Amino acid sequence: MHCDRKEPLRLGIARGFEDESWHRDAVPRAVRKLDTKQLAVWVDYDNLEWRETPGAKKFLVVIERDYDDAEPEKVGEFDDEPTMLRAIDFLLNRRDAR
Repeated sequence: MHCDRKEPLRLGIARGFEDESWHRDAVPRAVRKLDTKQLAVWVDYDNLEWRETPGAKKFLVVIERDYDDAEPEKVGEFDDEPTMLRAIDFLLNRRDAR
């Protein structure tokens, strides 16, 4: 399974995310740069049978460091987009408040 599908990622301009999907990735992803880190959202298929990992949620949100291959910090896993977007907004607002 590869992310050859052309389904647009709707995180887009409002939250500053850019589609960084690559044809060899199992699922599409979008990222937003945060200084030396980046917030990444992996978007799996709606169809549970097509998902990369059985039982996985549709959205996986992680914080990755730009400067090494360290294990990403998991922010959360979500099945519905509104809940995932609220979690991202909360994280970004908390970060901006510092």
